[in-house]
Amino acid sequence: MFITSDPENVQRILASGFDDFDHGPTRRNAFGPLFGDGIFATDGAQWSEARALLRPSFARSQMCEMDMFEYHFENFLKALPAGEHEVDLQELFKHLSMDIITEMLFGSSMNVLMHGDDPEAMEFSHACEYSEKVAWRNVSLGWIGTQLPDRKDARSRQLLHNAVNFYVERVLQQETEEENKREEFESKRGKRYVFLDNLAKRTRDPKILRDQLVSTLLGGRDTTSSLLSNLLHVLARRPDIWAKLRAEALAFGAQPLTLERLKNAEYVRRCLYESLRLHPVIPLNQRWSNKDTILPRGGGQDEGSRLAIPQGSNVYIAVYSMHRRKDIYGEDADEFRPERWRDLRPGWGFVPFGGGPRICIGREYPDPMQDDSL
Repeated sequence: MFITSDPENVQRILASGFDDFDHGPTRRNAFGPLFGDGIFATDGAQWSEARALLRPSFARSQMCEMDMFEYHFENFLKALPAGEHEVDLQELFKHLSMDIITEMLFGSSMNVLMHGDDPEAMEFSHACEYSEKVAWRNVSLGWIGTQLPDRKDARSRQLLHNAVNFYVERVLQQETEEENKREEFESKRGKRYVFLDNLAKRTRDPKILRDQLVSTLLGGRDTTSSLLSNLLHVLARRPDIWAKLRAEALAFGAQPLTLERLKNAEYVRRCLYESLRLHPVIPLNQRWSNKDTILPRGGGQDEGSRLAIPQGSNVYIAVYSMHRRKDIYGEDADEFRPERWRDLRPGWGFVPFGGGPRICIGREYPDPMQDDSL
């Protein structure tokens, strides 16, 4: 096992030496039951095919519909208790993310925020959370984890897969009907962009569609809600930063927000970057060496020479500690100071979305949701 927080090594692992590293068999075996052959559970040519299939569906201009974001955020505000009461924002942010991403993916939202007392909506949300937690647990436990009997996990995965299969079958069935019926079907959905409709234009395989949709659903739900929860945790304790954010928001006036207008929310973006730096949603990233290879630093008595990595080694990128290095971020690296991003360019010392060919394919999609929420 090797652990690094050196930007040069990170660049080698994620980019220049990309072909030498995979996610590895432990992660594939742990993720397989939930994600199937989705982008998070594959390596090599199979991963390349999945990435190529998904990439066109992540067109930023198509996916970022501000009216949809604002509709669900209004439901989020209605779910907050009236008056001065403590509230678990993390759970509400999870519901907000779920509502937005299910509408974007399937053209139909789960509307968990509106129907928090609906057993089916809550069961689906809990199934997503539990099945993903077990998958990550099995990454840590390795082979032993996959052998542990867990009926709740099996039920959760089945519920999630059945729900996604319903939307996949509906789209595939519609594509086999007459043109006039298809036009009627699309008119009912309106002119909104639907991720599944776009993806189904490139493959008719129901399992491929399901696996990629499950990957996109779970990947988008947790990362976005975690970022907003982490940031609000800080803002609740920093009235000085909150005041600056509020001043920037009030300067936008009462006109509807658009993608172009959000580009001018510079302080909002700096706060998001600072949250991703101090509290990265993926604090530890992992790779597995598929051949004997090297890292540029870590060897020798001064750890400044090249380091040999034998085939079959687990290599971990300590994102959390690297994001707090004082030689990159200054002596106040442990402090939350958004102003540092005015001229900071940390390069490979800042990798909240990974990097190289495997950089998060949907990294730009949550931006409008996060900006709009703040």
